[in-house]
Amino acid sequence: MTAAKRKRPWAVYAVWGLLIVVLAAWTMWWFTLKDIATQRIEAWAAAQRAAGAQVSYSSVAASGFPLRLTLTFEAARFIAPGGGWSLSTPRAALHINPSDLSLFIVEPRDTVSWTTRGAQHTFTPRESAISVHLANDRPDRVILEGKNIAVTRNGAPDMTIGSIVAGIRPDPRAAGDGQLSLDAQAIDFIKLPQGFEALGGQMEALNARVVLEKGAVLAAPSHDRLAAWKEAMGAARVEGLHVVWGPASLTSTGRFTIDDQRRIEGDLALTLEKPEKTFAALTKSPTVSAQTAAVYRALGALGLTPVLSFRDGEKRLYGQRIGTVEPIR
Repeated sequence: MTAAKRKRPWAVYAVWGLLIVVLAAWTMWWFTLKDIATQRIEAWAAAQRAAGAQVSYSSVAASGFPLRLTLTFEAARFIAPGGGWSLSTPRAALHINPSDLSLFIVEPRDTVSWTTRGAQHTFTPRESAISVHLANDRPDRVILEGKNIAVTRNGAPDMTIGSIVAGIRPDPRAAGDGQLSLDAQAIDFIKLPQGFEALGGQMEALNARVVLEKGAVLAAPSHDRLAAWKEAMGAARVEGLHVVWGPASLTSTGRFTIDDQRRIEGDLALTLEKPEKTFAALTKSPTVSAQTAAVYRALGALGLTPVLSFRDGEKRLYGQRIGTVEPIR
């Protein structure tokens, strides 16, 4: 036996020794990451509680070793400062890739309830996930994706959403502003929206691009984010809105602020592909008043580009009142 052959077992031992070291280091990193993630969640919850919110969950369990870290929260609940709204779910999972800490994914594993002072909505998705991309340890982009979502309002079926992708990120054009995008397909209304019954039971597409001026204020912990946003002279600038709903196909732009009564205030300029056909359909909605129907017929006959205005708690088309605006709670 040559000297080279006698040394080969040591090479094998070295490889196995290195593998054991790597596995031990990865195991230590996984458990360390679990502790770090749990501590950061508790720190976030403490900051929210200091701002007046209520954050709770009954238990958290870690799983997914060795390829990923999953923290599963039971009975998770968030109540906004002042109790204006809340989110809750029986179970949600937080997925973390130990080799890439710039991204984590939140996966609801049960029905999500959203409650305001006036109503309770539930969302039951067949598939859904929220991706959170981090930059400098802070959320930079948040993307929601969902399919086949059943929605209820106050216990009664309200609608189903075939698919939805929504995202929010900083606007690179102006510091402190945010960009909000929404793309939804196949929205089937079980209870038709009042005043729009004649457009049919399915909205084929809804696409929106909105800039939240001073949007960083909405993301900062506060006892009343909406009031702080209004004080900072925040606004929502609609750079593009496209809706396909039955005979109606429209695009629009506009800008909105919040008045002293917490109601939206601003104008939305609408461009309709077939205004006469669209307004003719709207006049047939059973909940449309005779006065509003007359406005619709006039707009359809003239083929004008309508402007939808929100002022003093009222919705108006060319100065004619067509509805009310409720305060944002």
